[in-house]
Amino acid sequence: MSVRRLTVLTLVLTVVLAALTPGPAMAKGYGDPGVVPPLLARLLTGKTYADWADAWTEWQGSIPAEVHPSHDTTGALAGVGQAPSSKVFFLTSFATVKPGPIWTAERSITVASGQFIFVPVANIANLWCPTWPGCSVPTFEDYLACYRQLITDSADSFTGLHASIDGKSIRDWSPYRAHSEDDFWMYLPPSNVWNTTAGLAGPSYQDGYYLLLYPLTPGVHTINFGCTLAGWGTWDVTDHITVVP
Repeated sequence: MSVRRLTVLTLVLTVVLAALTPGPAMAKGYGDPGVVPPLLARLLTGKTYADWADAWTEWQGSIPAEVHPSHDTTGALAGVGQAPSSKVFFLTSFATVKPGPIWTAERSITVASGQFIFVPVANIANLWCPTWPGCSVPTFEDYLACYRQLITDSADSFTGLHASIDGKSIRDWSPYRAHSEDDFWMYLPPSNVWNTTAGLAGPSYQDGYYLLLYPLTPGVHTINFGCTLAGWGTWDVTDHITVVP
């Protein structure tokens, strides 16, 4: 290899490393062990945090209520609607359409080696509803803006955010807030988790706090997460993750 080519390759490598090294503008989200920084999510997985949050919402909506992972407190249904070859494995909290004092679960889940893990720590995800409380505006566009703002306001109201991966807690939540970049549509089966009409549904929108975890090493790991939303209750989930080769 010539000296000139070696110099060029060294320069390219230096530029790439500089782009991936957190500076003052990129520092947030780099201090939590095992968590993919939001700025690197698309590079590593092909989607942003917001994209994965939308995909997670579509996954939630696609599963019949009677076999829905969010209604299962053991982990037996955790893999419903997920392929072992998927790049990302979705965890779930609880899909609730009415308030409750406290929602807890301790699940045992098997994940394939090499899969990233997406954790919905605290989120609001909903479908457009013509009778959405608090939105009585004259046009459809105004209605959608009002609908999105109400979801955003709800996400602003989360308290008690907590998550830990093998005992290591998240310290700063500000990098992990993500919302839909645009409204999206999804297909709902009969007996869906939102207890609404089957078929193509939307516009849909989500907002909340999410973690995208790097693939865990083979063996058993523990992920705990939860939050509180005034008027709706407290969520606390412990997932024992067995990673298999």
